[in-house]
Amino acid sequence: MAKTPISGCFSSPLDALLGTRAKIGVLRVLVGSATPLGYREVSRRSGMAYRSIELAIKELVILGFLERTEGSRERLVRLSSAHRLSPTVQDLLRAEEDFHPALRAELRVLAEAGLRDGLLSVAIVGAATRGSERIGEPLELLLLARDPANAAKWRVNFERAGIEIARRFGAKLAVASYDLDQARRMWRTRTTAAERNIREAETLAGESVEVLLEGENM
Repeated sequence: MAKTPISGCFSSPLDALLGTRAKIGVLRVLVGSATPLGYREVSRRSGMAYRSIELAIKELVILGFLERTEGSRERLVRLSSAHRLSPTVQDLLRAEEDFHPALRAELRVLAEAGLRDGLLSVAIVGAATRGSERIGEPLELLLLARDPANAAKWRVNFERAGIEIARRFGAKLAVASYDLDQARRMWRTRTTAAERNIREAETLAGESVEVLLEGENM
């Protein structure tokens, strides 16, 4: 199915400015740059195809949100400070930069409290560690505890905290909690997908999950 062209760029300018991932990618890169950048550098930093970035820049220049700079053999662009929406969009993108760190920081506070009371490790696992989570997918947490009682207690604690986290960050928590002996038994018969999750886990507090699971073999 062909894409519907974006229209109403004067009555609904954010549709035109932020209407594609490539445009948002361009704006993220340029908001974070103190100097004008070439098209290829924008493509490299955004991780997107050159052609997509080229088309996005072309439209953003037409909209007056980007401006080309003169005096270089390479095409350079920068944000236009004159555009009426420029300060607002820049503030939005800078706030986005703090979104994931702020979410991790809140989870880390609870995780560190758990380390003082029966937890051995708290880690993010699954799609979120790869930046590939989709809308509606939960943020997966793995807790390892000294014993079954602490595993159960801290799963409840994280699930309770998850209610407020979901309200403020839009991130629903999916909490899996095991005592270390149980987790090691499961690890011995792990699937390829489970092994990948553990290898790529992002530790929030405590020992690395992989190190703990492999510890009995060291």
